[in-house]
Amino acid sequence: MNRSKRDKLVRKLVILSITIASIFGVNIFYFNYSQKKLKSSIKKIEALNALRTSLATDKISLISNLEKEELICSDSFPKKCSGYFTALIMTRNRLKDYKFMFKDTLKIPKSNFLYKELDQVIDNTNIVAKNSFKLSFDEAKELKISTAKEYISFVKELNTSKSNFKISSKVFLSLISELYIQINTWQNNELSRIKPVDRLRKDLNLTFYTLAFLEILLFLFVSIMDLINNNVDGEETYLINIKIKLKQKVKPLFISFLFVFFGIVAGQKLLAYENENIVIFHCRQLNLHNIFSYNNLINIPYKKRPDVLNLLKISDYCYKYISKETKEQLKILDKYPLKDYEVLYEVIGYKIRLYADSFNKIENSRNAFQGNLLLALLTLNVASLGSQAIFLKEDSADIDQSK
Repeated sequence: MNRSKRDKLVRKLVILSITIASIFGVNIFYFNYSQKKLKSSIKKIEALNALRTSLATDKISLISNLEKEELICSDSFPKKCSGYFTALIMTRNRLKDYKFMFKDTLKIPKSNFLYKELDQVIDNTNIVAKNSFKLSFDEAKELKISTAKEYISFVKELNTSKSNFKISSKVFLSLISELYIQINTWQNNELSRIKPVDRLRKDLNLTFYTLAFLEILLFLFVSIMDLINNNVDGEETYLINIKIKLKQKVKPLFISFLFVFFGIVAGQKLLAYENENIVIFHCRQLNLHNIFSYNNLINIPYKKRPDVLNLLKISDYCYKYISKETKEQLKILDKYPLKDYEVLYEVIGYKIRLYADSFNKIENSRNAFQGNLLLALLTLNVASLGSQAIFLKEDSADIDQSK
């Protein structure tokens, strides 16, 4: 059986199309993997950044509060120790919060040394209570003592020891200070091991552009085959005769393919936007956490507040999504002398608000554009179907004429 040139060409295009479709299928799995990896890394970075500022805040506020209440308690032991006991409870509860954060948010395995260190310091709060006031937390719970005031009222009748209190409290302060250093070191090591977001985003974009190219290439091959098969004129058996003319019935089909092509491009643009939205949302979350930390500076001693303020920054890759006007305002703010706390406080606060406004504006702008793009995609799909309907009408008439 002698095959026409048209048939031979179509067969070659079919093989190429199946090959491209197979490569596309493999790449779609890699794209999904890259996207999940980016989201997972971003989630971990957000948690570690939140942990970093929380550590700085807690280390300052909890330790300074314990030290202050220790002095008050020592002056009139144990009558004025309810504040110290409250500070001890707050510290104990905060350490338990860290355990939940490590387990549920950061997904740290139970074999990690931090759990052991946390348990040791939590247990030491019981030792402080027992050695200083002769009543541990567990014993107080059994006696249904629920407040610091009730606790101190009860221990006044016991044989408490001021010297034991001083020794136990100093040991506890040393332990918790060392714990914060260990957690902070671990957190910095974890951050250094995470692949940079910029690199992960580039990997994802490379996979996306590969998918976009393969999809367009596949569309072109399939369209060419369809046009070849529908543009056969009598004895003509090769290609589309596109340099000469298209058959009347094929023109609507060709136009429908143009609509489909623009629809594919619109869909790819939406997917590209979705990839960028992952990073923009992440930057906004980082800034939201900075806002939370900024608004809670009141809980930190005045002299220690700059230590936290200097941590309230956004990642370098987030500056890509800040408007030109905002960048100019940030340059002006960078010229201010930041040695004075009041100036530093105002500058950091203004920067945070500028970041928030800029991220909100770009999200609103992108949402509006994506909405318009979705509407355009719907219109292109309808236009394509309309053009194909006209083609089918012409094709039906052509079939009748050939009988």
